[in-house]
Amino acid sequence: MAEKKKKEEQIIAARKAAGQYSKTYSMFTVSNMGVYNCDRFYNYEGQKNNYTFRNGDDEVDNYVFAILEDNKGVIALSSAYKVGDVYSLPTAEIKGFVYTNPNGEILASSHDAKNANTNNDVQLTMRSKSLEDCDQLQNIIKSL
Repeated sequence: MAEKKKKEEQIIAARKAAGQYSKTYSMFTVSNMGVYNCDRFYNYEGQKNNYTFRNGDDEVDNYVFAILEDNKGVIALSSAYKVGDVYSLPTAEIKGFVYTNPNGEILASSHDAKNANTNNDVQLTMRSKSLEDCDQLQNIIKSL
């Protein structure tokens, strides 16, 4: 019985997280940055670096967006970009990362391609308790 209740709570949490992610995804689209899958990220022939994402001590495995240089667009990171437990990404094009947690809080981290390592442990920090409008999202992105 306790296992069934735990499974139900996990399903509710997953639905809540997906809803918050969807809101952020839509906000990127509305703000004209677009969200797209980027074949060149996973077919890229040049150097890629490995990334893991953290919120405090917790590893973040879903709902991370890579913001491209000059705000050219947004890549919704998925398992297609993973090699084992890490994301494998072409570093040079990325300006920063934005993450939406299940509570709707927006966390972010800037990215400096010149100082990127082979293995990067990215610490995502709080930028907003909730995402209300495109201007707020643009301010978060400008701060990267």
